[in-house]
Amino acid sequence: MDIRTSLVTLSAVLSLGVSSMCQAAIVQVFDSASLSPDPFRLHDFETITGGIGATYSSGSGIRTVSSGGASSGVTTSGVNVLTTNGFPEPINITFDAPASSVGLFFGNDEPSAGTFDAFLDIYDATGLIGSVSVTANGNDFVDQFIGFNSDELVTEVSIRYGDGTDVALFTVIDDVQFNVAADADVPEPAALALLGLGFVGLGYQRRKRQAI
Repeated sequence: MDIRTSLVTLSAVLSLGVSSMCQAAIVQVFDSASLSPDPFRLHDFETITGGIGATYSSGSGIRTVSSGGASSGVTTSGVNVLTTNGFPEPINITFDAPASSVGLFFGNDEPSAGTFDAFLDIYDATGLIGSVSVTANGNDFVDQFIGFNSDELVTEVSIRYGDGTDVALFTVIDDVQFNVAADADVPEPAALALLGLGFVGLGYQRRKRQAI
């Protein structure tokens, strides 16, 4: 195998390595204990419609209400939950500083609405990078967890029922948890090694041409 063939092979391997390095890795978790161990903020909506570190919004606005009026009086902590002024519509959560691990509880999934999935859409500074979903259990309580860990810097998430318009229920959430992410997108050692080999090969080819 001559140097040119070697460089072509190396280029293909390098492209695969860099491509995999650049893809966002989002791992769904199914309980709050599986979130990243970094320090977390917890918003339980007992006193305000949010808290330090994040802003909540929806098309019609948001409000806190008693769980007695939104989830048959059952939620994961306290007595209040967060919901929207109108329905059906998602709740958006925008982080003051990027996060890499986010989770929350949702409910108000009345049996009359039928079976549906709740989706948590995940965004970085460039747009949507992925989603995770959970099938609603239809018990009306705020008792189901949805969350993820990511190697990307997440700037916003949005929770919706169905496609955001086809489930005739108020979106209701409680106990939102999120971290402040460490720097992401640091190249892995394998990728750095591939880059190094690429530069060495190019240097060798240049010296060979000069010697001819």
